[in-house]
Formats: sequence, C-alpha cells, structure tokens
Amino acid sequence: MPALDVGWASLAGFAAGYVMALGAYWLEGIVGIPRLDFGHTGIKYLGGEKPGFWIVGIVFHLVDSVLLALLYAVAVYPKLPMQADVIVGAIAGIAYAIVLWFVLAMLIVMTLMGSGPFGVRSGSWKPAIASLVLHVVYGAILGGVYIPRLG
Repeated sequence: MPALDVGWASLAGFAAGYVMALGAYWLEGIVGIPRLDFGHTGIKYLGGEKPGFWIVGIVFHLVDSVLLALLYAVAVYPKLPMQADVIVGAIAGIAYAIVLWFVLAMLIVMTLMGSGPFGVRSGSWKPAIASLVLHVVYGAILGGVYIPRLG
C-alpha cells in the first residue's frame, strides 16, 4: 500500500477547493446560475452573520477541501491500480466527489441551510446542478493532481 503524502494531498485539496470556489463565482457571473458563495455558506453553517465573517466561511471551505482530500488519499487512492495515471485518478476523484455532493452537499449542508434535501425548498433545481458541476470539477482536480506514485 502506498504511503500517504500529506503535503501533496493537502495541496491537491486546496487547489481543488479554490478552483471550485472560483467556479461558483464564474457560474453566477457568466452562466447566470444563482449564487453559490462558499464563503457565505460557511457563514450560514457557522452562525456568524457578522461583518467580515465571509473570510471565516471561505477559510472553512478550503480547510474542508483539504480534509476531504486527505480522506480521498487514505480511503480511495490506495484502491486504484498501481499503474494509475492522471486520467484514472481524475475519474476516481470525480466518483468520490459525486458521493460527497450527494451526502454532504445535498443531504446535510442544504438541509442545514434551510433549503431541504437537494434544495427542494429553494424552488429551483439550478443550485443543485451547479453544485454537482462544481463537485465534479473538485474531484477531477483532486484525483488528477494527487498521484504521488508519479512524482
């Protein structure tokens, strides 16, 4: 079994979470999807509706991204074939991220934010689909970057 590369997994998770947050702003500005602001989401589930608390929310999003990357590195990556390359890693990362989207984002976070599972109380399916797209991007980056056997 390959050794866990904490630094590389952390970097992969941070990069994937950062691109995911940027992608949310892009979806709002370019495609017109309702706002998916991970900093604001962090404010909501941390209970800090205070000025300047957005930074706390975005930091928590990035910390969560790193912690979930470490979980990927421990639970998913070792099960990949030894000859796994960037494509295989990206596919595994996408599968992992879809599970995260389903369980964490749709069932837990959306419910905690008052939108109900899959955001049914929001009146639109667009945030759930946008969240899925962003999680797929997260997973592709995470799985594509965390390939320590190649380094």
